[in-house]
Amino acid sequence: MAKKWRTYVELTNGKRFGVDWILSATGVRPNTDWFPGLKHPEHGIYVNDWMHSSLPDVYAAGDVCYPSWPRQKHWFQMRLWSQGRTMGICAGISMSTAADSSSTDNSR
Repeated sequence: MAKKWRTYVELTNGKRFGVDWILSATGVRPNTDWFPGLKHPEHGIYVNDWMHSSLPDVYAAGDVCYPSWPRQKHWFQMRLWSQGRTMGICAGISMSTAADSSSTDNSR
């Protein structure tokens, strides 16, 4: 006997599937009004591999940032909490590394 589902999802190709739950990731627009000089505000604050912005001592992670590194086929900016958490960890490591090196290296 086939399981009866309380919820169904119908795809654009007409296929229908029974599901336990639906997660909707509808997207976000980064709140970057406070950040000066953005070229593309809909993308967010551009960051490098170290999550560092174009301003001194400003790092960004998660929804508000946009990576400036080359596109990879296995990764893209989803603006979901799981990606934001990972980016936040990278930003934290980068900030602490910059703070540690600033005491011995004044060229930064």
